[in-house]
Amino acid sequence: MPIRSLDVARFKTLMAAFRKWGVKTAADALRIRPKKLLKIRGVGKTKINILAGEIKKTALGKINARHRKQSQEVSEIGLLLGRALTGDEKQLLSGVSVESVIDDTRTRGIFQGLGKRTIISATCVTRGQFLSARNAGKNSLKKAIESIEGIIKELAREERVIQLSEEGIKRIVDEQILSCLPENQKVILRDRYGLWDGVTETLEDISHKLGVTRARVHQIQKNAEDSLRRMAMPRLFVDRLFGRFKVIAQEELQKAYGGLASLDDLENAVFKIDKEAIAVDIAYSMLKSIFYPDKNPLAEGLIPCGDSVVAFDNEARSKFEKICGAFELALVAKGKPQSPEDLTPIISRSIGADIQPVFLRRCGELCVKTGLDATGKIGLKRWPHFNARSLEQMMHMALAEIGAPSHYSYITAKMNVMFPHRAPFSERSVHSRLSMHPDIFVWAGRRGTYALVNWGIKQYPCIKDFLAQELQQAGSPVPEEELVSRGVAKYGYREASIRMTLAFQKRIFKKLPDGSYALNR
Repeated sequence: MPIRSLDVARFKTLMAAFRKWGVKTAADALRIRPKKLLKIRGVGKTKINILAGEIKKTALGKINARHRKQSQEVSEIGLLLGRALTGDEKQLLSGVSVESVIDDTRTRGIFQGLGKRTIISATCVTRGQFLSARNAGKNSLKKAIESIEGIIKELAREERVIQLSEEGIKRIVDEQILSCLPENQKVILRDRYGLWDGVTETLEDISHKLGVTRARVHQIQKNAEDSLRRMAMPRLFVDRLFGRFKVIAQEELQKAYGGLASLDDLENAVFKIDKEAIAVDIAYSMLKSIFYPDKNPLAEGLIPCGDSVVAFDNEARSKFEKICGAFELALVAKGKPQSPEDLTPIISRSIGADIQPVFLRRCGELCVKTGLDATGKIGLKRWPHFNARSLEQMMHMALAEIGAPSHYSYITAKMNVMFPHRAPFSERSVHSRLSMHPDIFVWAGRRGTYALVNWGIKQYPCIKDFLAQELQQAGSPVPEEELVSRGVAKYGYREASIRMTLAFQKRIFKKLPDGSYALNR
């Protein structure tokens, strides 16, 4: 230890004597007897004690630092991974849960018993703590280490920020999520969800193509989806992808509506990320139906204000509840729908807060008792002239405008054109409402095709009954192509569905050597 590293440079006479005697280190200074130091002018017992204290403090500090470093190295060797996580690894694993990485149920239970919910906290557990837990063993320890090290290596190879481009989405779904499935399961999932052309195929179409039954196709699809939900890596990449979706959707709606939105708005914001490419829409719809069938992950962290309304902060929620309570009194006083600009000063005085017309219009659209009419004015839903613009009425008007039985997707597209102030409409909602009102709409032809009851069209028979009726009326065998052409022309059945029904309903239909069919009596 050099003498210059000590805090005694202020004792100039003492330092000059050290230089004269050739003292360069603290060890050399300790060998000098105190009597010799006391002979130096201006040096007394106080300065000698200060010198000895500085030497002792500096020496002990270095020893303690060395001991701390050694003890830290020893403790890191005893950690779960045999080392501590680096800063980059902690950033990669930030927010990653134990359940999303470790597949083994027993190993997950051990971490839960230790109170470790995230991977970062799990790596802080020592091997002794892990092995002392209930049901823990060397095999469980090995599985935990392999799973965590594997996820670190996998994440290190991925981009830090997921790019929501068409190529990026396809790469994540194909290479990181579906790559762990067998080929037959991947083929069925691609056809069922329309990867990547947007053309979804029915169970009948896929079963005809693969030469198996419709039930078998459905079974393979269910097994594939269950496998994806159980696997750690697909679930982790889906969580990261939907985390990116959530950030973009919430940022856009925060700017557009001032802190208030519906669940449909969140999904529509995702669908607008890339309007020219459908890869984002397809990937979102597929992954949500598989991994989040019962919840909307985009609404996590937001404040619910009802069944389908969320607020971004408590202030927006408070304003929304006050505005919904003030709407009825203000609208009843006016007696007819009002524009948001006219209602803004009235509602502002009523709730005692300043609001913007854009926010008021949003509240009028999302409140249970109010809605927007065709001109964008706010009115009470119980008013007769306002009820004329309910979803059922708009579906009726769109189908009447088309003038023929149509698929629900075409009806939805027509509604988006006819009622732009309410667009975009959800195909799922339209299909659900069509099936819920058999007194207004009747199923006509292929699945998803509807007509108006007042057109006099009866509900189309199923394919099996239609074929049996055709063969019974003919009284003789009928060629397969003839039966197919009749079904397509009369009811719009799918050609593949007719062929599959003839092939698999062997108790009813009998195929003759010439390729024609007859009833199996």
